Amino acid sequence: MESRVIEIDQNCFYEFKRMQQKNNSIESVFLKLNENFDILYVEKTLSSQTSHDDFLESIPVDEPRLIIYKKLSNTIFIRWIPEIVKDTIEYSYSNASTAILDILNGIDTYIEAKDLIQLSNL
Repeated sequence: MESRVIEIDQNCFYEFKRMQQKNNSIESVFLKLNENFDILYVEKTLSSQTSHDDFLESIPVDEPRLIIYKKLSNTIFIRWIPEIVKDTIEYSYSNASTAILDILNGIDTYIEAKDLIQLSNL
């Protein structure tokens, strides 16, 4: 399978930097690939007031996402790929996670998850 170049929308950097600031109001940034699987963009952010249960409920059970999650002073990168996702889509998200991790500084922990149970103890 041929590797694609993934363009990273500037809002990905902006929201990550906002999350890293003291007194930030963002707890998580959800990143998604566009329909052509060549642009990574911010789908949504969740506030630091969001409960952990609400965070888990906001993760789509049947679609992949890249999620940056802030817990206290720990910044966690989550590659969410549910079991039902096709291999070609999983490959695209793998390329996207590599592309963004090469650029972001300040990720403390990397998690690959296929089931919400794996994220229940964050």
